[in-house]
Amino acid sequence: MYSENQAQEILQFWPESTKLFIVGGTADGNEAQTITRAHPNVKCLGFEPNPKMFKIQTEMNFPGKLLTHALWHSNGPGVLKMPHDLARSASVCRDLDDHGCELQQVELRTLDSLEEEEGPFDDCVLWVDIECAELQSLYGATRLLTERKVLLINAEIMSEKEERDIDDFLTLCNFTKIQRWNNSMPNKWDVVYRLESV
Repeated sequence: MYSENQAQEILQFWPESTKLFIVGGTADGNEAQTITRAHPNVKCLGFEPNPKMFKIQTEMNFPGKLLTHALWHSNGPGVLKMPHDLARSASVCRDLDDHGCELQQVELRTLDSLEEEEGPFDDCVLWVDIECAELQSLYGATRLLTERKVLLINAEIMSEKEERDIDDFLTLCNFTKIQRWNNSMPNKWDVVYRLESV
């Protein structure tokens, strides 16, 4: 799991009007804990389809509501690769071969549709670290993004192409890339995007 210092990367850009912190990939539960300590009035909503990691985060008192859905661009059943070990939390895990993971059926949901059940998602910050499903989850939040409900996004990136695709999509949604960080490994880093004022 990440250290508290990682949450500082978005805290320095944190919009004061934020009401909700949405965490896709609760291996980053430490970030949620740090954010809620720094901003105790901000609610937290987490997503973790890996049952092992879900249990760990529940026992660690994830600071908000925790759901077992996998974030995606559409709703319905889906199959994700789950790592055998707990070094990684969930999701597509395209760099895991079939010997390093097991397949598990999960419920795929969009953030747009989940807002109807768990919302409103007004004035939220989105943290997506979901093992190669980041772009798909952003597609599933198109309405939230275009209606300007998301103020700040941190996305884990695993390739230059993925970063270009996310850049292109978020630019259309009026977001600007403001920081690339955590690039200690050649195939994984994070990027922060901020909603631009009209």
